Amino acid sequence: MESGEWILARAERDGPAPHLLWAIGRIGARVPFHASGHLCVPARTAEEWIARVLALAEAPADRAFALAQLARRSGDRARDVDDAVRAEVLRALKHARAPDTLVRSVREVSAAGRLSPKMRDSSSAPAGLRLIEEEAEGAPGAGPKEHA
Repeated sequence: MESGEWILARAERDGPAPHLLWAIGRIGARVPFHASGHLCVPARTAEEWIARVLALAEAPADRAFALAQLARRSGDRARDVDDAVRAEVLRALKHARAPDTLVRSVREVSAAGRLSPKMRDSSSAPAGLRLIEEEAEGAPGAGPKEHA
């Protein structure tokens, strides 16, 4: 939680750069790409972060990914944010004309998959984010492994 607080404080002070918004979305995600759901920040923390992201003076579309990750429906009452907060995020996503996949992830439970093809495209990923290839131990020539 400390890293999320630091990122939000920096975004509030210096302006919400795309890489900061992406990072806060991933740190506060309700459904992790990899790891157990019990490692998510508490729902109350995610709700506080949503309020702070909504308050940032940034184009609505630029906040969409972070908001969707923070409010994503997991199906676990302990991890899911309050319905009123989720409704506020859905209004913000509609205003931002966010992609249907982001809206759907907030509205209904869906499995978190691998990074989307758009996120794999280096031109749409935040500055500094790089996907690296690793070979699995004992498996020569294994395919790329994604890190988020």
